[in-house]
Amino acid sequence: MVAVKAYPSISTKYDELVCCAGITQDRKWVRLYPVPYRDLPGQKQFRKGDVIEVDVERRAAHKDDRPESWRPRLESMRIVDHVSSEDNWRDRLKWIEPTILSGFGELLDKQKSENKSLGTFRPTKILGARVKRESNSWTGAQLATINQQDFFSDKEPLEKVPFRFQLGFEDERGAIIGYQ
Repeated sequence: MVAVKAYPSISTKYDELVCCAGITQDRKWVRLYPVPYRDLPGQKQFRKGDVIEVDVERRAAHKDDRPESWRPRLESMRIVDHVSSEDNWRDRLKWIEPTILSGFGELLDKQKSENKSLGTFRPTKILGARVKRESNSWTGAQLATINQQDFFSDKEPLEKVPFRFQLGFEDERGAIIGYQ
């Protein structure tokens, strides 16, 4: 089940990419990358909550050695179901709850011992959110990539998000995260 679909980023190698994260049927987190989402045919453009089937291969260790990271074989991908977020997320929680860790501290421990980088936890206390304005301009290299897009493409140019979002919270060990 697709749980996270990041905003596209510009890549000089792949043009435009999205990193996606989801939960497998045996309730393990996975990361699918690279996904040229806006270039996928309409029947393969999945939404958050979609259950997809896709053949994957391990990403090369020198590129990404995190255990959750997989390279999807996009030609094999198909959407097989959708898990609704209606009814207060009840159906999606059936996928998410088995993955919930005791807190961010446990995720950090797993990062050290297993190189784990994805996980779900409930912060002990939410301290707030900050939104900072950032440049709304692409770098020169990113602009060059955007400007090289296929002449026959009807894809709208990707808009740069001019904000940075930061969440501050306290974890299960009393550590303050995000607001230093």
